[in-house]
Amino acid sequence: QLDGNLNKFPLRELIEMVVYSSVTGVLELRAGADIGQIFFRDGQPYHAVAGQRAGMDAIAAMFEERDSPFRFVADREAEAATLWIDPWELIERGETQARQWIHIRAFIPNIECVPALRGTPAANQIHIRETAWPLLSAVDGQRNVIEIAAYLNLVQLDACVALADLVEQ
Repeated sequence: QLDGNLNKFPLRELIEMVVYSSVTGVLELRAGADIGQIFFRDGQPYHAVAGQRAGMDAIAAMFEERDSPFRFVADREAEAATLWIDPWELIERGETQARQWIHIRAFIPNIECVPALRGTPAANQIHIRETAWPLLSAVDGQRNVIEIAAYLNLVQLDACVALADLVEQ
């Protein structure tokens, strides 16, 4: 068993170490209020979970953490598989998505919030990209962000990026 804190041993380095060591087990750490787990078989990540999030969503949540205790427990396995990606790509995507979520949270603090349109702008014109129209049309003051993403068949992160851009404008 290996344990420590992400402020001394970043998640990127932990994953790299597991990959290079070709070990089987689970890396556990706090991801917000949840416990995040990344399962490895012979050094290859194959499943990740953090609360209700799984796969890359769970990985991104874990990469947002900077000061969290962690531990690696050898020889633990999961039945599920939610990751089918090269470990190096997983690290890059995880870090990128974590940065995006950090930016998004400045505008959308909770994905269960219900966005609503405000009054019309008086003097300022707002230019909306053509790709944002479907999202804007789904904002009805009743659907939350999760429901909007599902309604439009979008990945939650993509829907949140677009909504954050609209809010920022």
